This record gives sequence, structure tokens and C-alpha cells, in this order.
Amino acid sequence: MLLANELCARGLSVCFFVDRDEGPNRGLLSEAVSVHSFGETGHFGHIMRLRSALLKCRPRVIYVQIGLSPVKYLAASFLLPEATTSVVVYHGLYDKALRPGGKLNYWFAPLITGLFDSVVAVSNGLREHLVSKFGVKAGDVKVIHNPVDIDMLDRMSIAQASGPRLAQPYLVSLGRMVPQKDFATLIEAFSLIAGRVPHELVILGEGPLKGSLVEQVERLGLANRVVFPGYIENPFPIVRRADALVLSSVSEAFGNVLVEALVLGVRVVATDCPGGPREILGHGEWGWLCPPRNPQRLADAMLKALDSPADAERFRRRSMDFSVSRIADEYVAVAEKCGHARGRR
Repeated sequence: MLLANELCARGLSVCFFVDRDEGPNRGLLSEAVSVHSFGETGHFGHIMRLRSALLKCRPRVIYVQIGLSPVKYLAASFLLPEATTSVVVYHGLYDKALRPGGKLNYWFAPLITGLFDSVVAVSNGLREHLVSKFGVKAGDVKVIHNPVDIDMLDRMSIAQASGPRLAQPYLVSLGRMVPQKDFATLIEAFSLIAGRVPHELVILGEGPLKGSLVEQVERLGLANRVVFPGYIENPFPIVRRADALVLSSVSEAFGNVLVEALVLGVRVVATDCPGGPREILGHGEWGWLCPPRNPQRLADAMLKALDSPADAERFRRRSMDFSVSRIADEYVAVAEKCGHARGRR
């Protein structure tokens, strides 16, 4: 959505083709972006409606997210005039929990790279994952990081915070409560330092593991030190006031929340898991890294972060490398390069 808004602001016509016109971030999409929703018509109905929309809109470039979208696009565009540059974007690492349609994007990744004009991965870690696990040629994948809208984040971070009133100081973490985020290790690590720091731990989000995490907190005697405010639509006022943001994931294709914390000048602690955290934090230059699934090392990293000065200006300068303007330039460059190559065929 950030990329679509930026491209619209540059005077380009942008359309979204979606199964359903909904989602938690729907309100962030510019009114200048057209949305074509295919509704509850089934996969075949989606393909036929997409084909009709492609014939009507004649887009110069189409960016396709992984899931069933690449299959639907390839079916919908079959035998259409080759006037559209197609770019497929990988946003996530392979996960056994993916639906079958999502798994197809990895099982047949070498084929997909041949059927689209370009393939984008949101981190070098994700590209390496596609190369080492699924046989994709490294040269076929362009790395373009996820964008952050710094101005919008600044505005959202000074808005009136929703949710419970939090006592300071505190550490914050956020995300869906699923195994990949490994909040259990974070809670265990916090228990190792709770007697040495005055901080609370605030974990924002919902998910199927919330019940077991609450039980873990109670078992460790931390019920008065760990707070679960639930899902909050605008978490950035809470992040901005935190002494550090902690990411405890076992894998993270990119790690948007790390960049968002850097924008707000907040110290960042992250696991050095497969994916993007190491790239974002420059191998530890702009934050503290530790091995995943290791409570003691995570506890040590949190203490080091809290004992270090928060260099907000330096953190913010790093976040500018991921500005939506810069990332949009990279996507436009990919499309233009593919368009020139198509024209020479």
C-alpha cells in the first residue's frame, strides 16, 4: 500500500486487483488508488474477472504477490498481447504451514522465475533461501527491501495512543502470536533480567498462542511485569516511548517493525534469524543481534541495549535507506529495465 500511494503521488495510475477489498491496513490506502475486488466468485471466477480487468486497464506493469496470485495472473493473461511487464514479489520464507497454493510458489520457483519478466525478494536472506532451498538462480532475483513511509510514521507516532495506559519504562514487542515469532523465548529471556531492570515487557498482538503465553507469564511469576494489550491498530505511540523494541522471531523475511523502530529512534534488539534482520541492522551496527531460540543470549542483548545510549539521529538516518521514495525508485527501475528488454525481443 505504501508503494501504491507513492506511485500515485508521482502521477502514475495505480490499480489493485484483489479477491476481497478488506484488511487491517485498508484505511492507509490513498483514495487515488483504484481497487478492483473480485468478490466471492471462486478461483475460476477470479481468473475470468482478472482477465477482463487486464483487457480493460491494459497495465504497463503488474506486480504480483505470492500466494495463488501468480497462478491466477498467468492463467488470466494467457494469449493476451504481451504489452504488460510482470514482476512477482516474494515477501516470505517457505513455511510448512502455508496453504497448498502458497507452497506452489516455492516448489516451482525456478519455473516462476522463467514465466515472469522479473522476480523480487524483499531481502538478501530471502533470495538466498530461494536459491539454496528451491534451485532459483541468484541472478534471476532482484532484492528490493520493504518500504517505510517516514512522514506517515511520524504523524502516527504522536497521535493519541489507544489501548491501556502503560507505565514507563518498558520494552515492546509486537506481532501475531504464532510459533514463528517465538514470544515464548522472549518471555523466558525477560524473566532472566526482570530482577535487574525496572522495565515492564509489553507484547502487542493476538494469535492462537496467546493463551499459552499468558500461562507461561503466570508460571514465571511475571503477571505484574508482562502486559498483553492485544492488537492495536496504531502501535507507534507505544513503540516511540519504549526504551527498546525486541524481535524474537525464528525467521523473518524482512522485519518491517525493525525499520519502524529505527524511524522513531528506538533501540532495537533482534534475533539473527534467517531473513532480513541482519541486513536491516547492518550485522549489528544499528542494533543488537543474538541467536534465535536462545533466552540467555537474548537477555544479554537486551541488557546491552538498555545500558547503551539511544542514538536516535543515527537510527533515523539508517531508516532513510528504506524510505518509500527510494524503494519506489527501485521498483520503477526494475519495470523500466524489463520493459526495455521486452522491447528488444
